[in-house]
Amino acid sequence: MRTRTAGIGVEDLAWIHRDQFLHYLTVTRATGDPTDWPRFRDGVVEALEAAFGLAPEEAGPAGAFSVVEGVRGTHDPATDWEGFMDELWRQRRSIRPDLD
Repeated sequence: MRTRTAGIGVEDLAWIHRDQFLHYLTVTRATGDPTDWPRFRDGVVEALEAAFGLAPEEAGPAGAFSVVEGVRGTHDPATDWEGFMDELWRQRRSIRPDLD
């Protein structure tokens, strides 16, 4: 058991990133339609920007956008939401290398 006097420790960052990732993607799915891919893709990229604190240049064609497109090639969010989310999480370092 870990005892802490105050604040958030470095060991908490991975949990925080995962929690934010799940939150923003869940909201995106609840408010979007994965069968409308162009609009849904943009929502997923915005969710990743929010979850990972991405700057606009990290989300553009060479960043999160291309990762989301690639993940959809193997896991269509309209039919395989869990696989889509899991693969996006696995690809997080492709979007932002400093994420744990």
